[in-house]
Amino acid sequence: EGWKNNANWMNGADPCSADAPWYGVTCIAVTERTMLHLATSYGITAVQIPSNNLRGTIPDEFGLALADTIQLIDISQNFLTGALPMTLLQGLPKLHTLYVEPATDEAAYR
Repeated sequence: EGWKNNANWMNGADPCSADAPWYGVTCIAVTERTMLHLATSYGITAVQIPSNNLRGTIPDEFGLALADTIQLIDISQNFLTGALPMTLLQGLPKLHTLYVEPATDEAAYR
């Protein structure tokens, strides 16, 4: 575990629930960049959990679960290891921003 904040993560509820939103998860109507008034779907559009003491590898399922709606992922300044899964590098048609810079000072995250 070890996360600084994992409020409501993996609690079995919808991560977009207004009653118990998952920390760092944003859910809004997804729009096309050129036609902002046309919502094409609803779902998780951003996962922003930088500097949250995450450790280990990123599972392949992470990208698969977000494929239809994700636009921004920020998992920077964590202690993630291994290669980025191909599911984060391809197959995410709406993704425009991906931050994955590693943490450099472990003492600052304890």
